Amino acid sequence: AGATVLATRPDSVPTLKTITVPTLILEGVEDTVYPPDFSVKLQQNIAGSTLVLIPGAAHAAIFEKADAANAAILTWARAHNLR
Repeated sequence: AGATVLATRPDSVPTLKTITVPTLILEGVEDTVYPPDFSVKLQQNIAGSTLVLIPGAAHAAIFEKADAANAAILTWARAHNLR
């Protein structure tokens, strides 16, 4: 049922193009729920966004590969002078 709802939603690309804040997109390389191509599309449509693909992780990358996810978040936050 959830997949049907998602498949029939309006395209969000126009909304993505309005995002103007620093944006980090973390994606597990093995994600089958939203494959990496989905995140690439997000990155291409959010100006200045950063995409980090985490090897060996699937849909729950921040839990499956917490060290890699945390390192990516810290690196990104420091690059944007965020604390």
